[in-house]
Amino acid sequence: MITLTSDFGLRDPFVGMMKGVILGINPDASIVDLTHGISPQDIRGAALAIAGAFRYFPRGATHVVVVDPGVGSLRRAIAVSAHGHRFVAPDNGVLSGVISTDPRARVFHMNEQEYFLEGAGGTFDARDVFAPVAAWLDRGKSLEDMGAQITDPKLLELPAPEISGGKITGQVINIDSFGNAITNVRASDLLAIGKGPYRVRIRDTEAGVVSCYAEGECNVLYALMNSSGLLEFFLDRGSAARSLGLEIGEQVTVITVKE
Repeated sequence: MITLTSDFGLRDPFVGMMKGVILGINPDASIVDLTHGISPQDIRGAALAIAGAFRYFPRGATHVVVVDPGVGSLRRAIAVSAHGHRFVAPDNGVLSGVISTDPRARVFHMNEQEYFLEGAGGTFDARDVFAPVAAWLDRGKSLEDMGAQITDPKLLELPAPEISGGKITGQVINIDSFGNAITNVRASDLLAIGKGPYRVRIRDTEAGVVSCYAEGECNVLYALMNSSGLLEFFLDRGSAARSLGLEIGEQVTVITVKE
């Protein structure tokens, strides 16, 4: 199985061309579009997306992640083995959340051009490098076949919440297509400050805490732990982001209410 994540959108033929290359090498490939809606050049957003999603695919899957503002530069192309999965991406930090959470992760600099598309030109590495390498890996080639192992992949410092004195200070790390504001606060962080109940705020607005979307009242701000185990703000029948003017990076706070 091969998954594709990019900032290409679906208006242009780029995604289809990647699939064509993969199927040309491996006609039996099973290809899944994870998302092509990453904001243009948002490396951190892509890193967070793949780190939260890969585990829902079978072990052994190959994940292609292409958000690549440095295409054509001296940045490396890498293949990674981590968590029982394989990843193919530019070496720009887009795999930070995958590599940094597996101490046994192995990273390889992909420079064996026999596995690239013939005539690769340096302006569309998603088609010419990453797609064909993924296809060859899916056919049974090893990461060692693609190049030499390296120990210095580029890693981003992904945002982590601060926990101090019974208070969590986190931030919004993604806004989905429904306008829900997803934060970096996990269920385990909540337990670190007590069993609750909790008071949750974003900007100057306090959100009610519920366990599912259906518990919310129309046009009222709420917070819940979403399906990825992250604290999320939502507005029932509306967009929390649009209503409050929220952006990625907004600060959120959680405290335990003393009974």
